[in-house]
Amino acid sequence: MTNDAIEFPYRGWLIRVTCDKGGWSAQAKHPRGKNFATIQSSYDFAADAIQAAVHFVTRANPSHAMQQLLIELRDHQHLNNDEYKHLYVSFEKGMQRLLPIKTKPLQEYER
Repeated sequence: MTNDAIEFPYRGWLIRVTCDKGGWSAQAKHPRGKNFATIQSSYDFAADAIQAAVHFVTRANPSHAMQQLLIELRDHQHLNNDEYKHLYVSFEKGMQRLLPIKTKPLQEYER
C-alpha cells in the first residue's frame, strides 16, 4: 500500500497515520500546533501506528498540563528554576514508565 492515510481527532489532538514503502508512520498535531510531528515510523500495521499515537497523546495531555502548572508556580515565585526542572523531569520519568514510548519533548510538538 502507498499513500494511504487515516486521520481522526483524539482528545483534542489530530492523529494522522500514513503508509508508504517503509511502513506505517504515526503523527500527531497539538491543538495549538502548526505542524504534525512524527512520533515514530515504520510500523508493520496501521493498528500499531494508531496505538503509538494514542499512547503519545494520552501521555502528552497530562505532561502539558503539568508543565503549565509548574510554569505558573515558577512564575509566581512558588518554585525556583532548579525546583521546576527537578519536578518536571521527575514527572516525565514517571510518565515514561507508565506509558513507554520514544518521543521528542512535548515542546517540540507545539511549534
